[in-house]
Amino acid sequence: MSPVQAPQLVRIVQEALQNALRHSNCSLVKISTSSNNDQAAVNIEDNGKGFHPRGLDKAGNGLDNMRARAAEAGFKLQISSGKDLGSSVSIRAEGGGEK
Repeated sequence: MSPVQAPQLVRIVQEALQNALRHSNCSLVKISTSSNNDQAAVNIEDNGKGFHPRGLDKAGNGLDNMRARAAEAGFKLQISSGKDLGSSVSIRAEGGGEK
């Protein structure tokens, strides 16, 4: 991972964890990672109360900051949730970390 990507990844994961702990009322947070020569991925999932996907556009700065950091680092970011279905944040870096 490049010097630009690594700190952005840490900050996105930090924000996702903070959101789960602060807002979701979850009892479980699962973090998984995977990588190969062409792609690295981090997934953060919780079993909390979730939120309606339309609320993503009206949410606070945290989700906007995650999107901005992902765009700056060249990551693909997917945030999904549903009421009473928990939340999931998926971060993908493609191209072997070259940027």
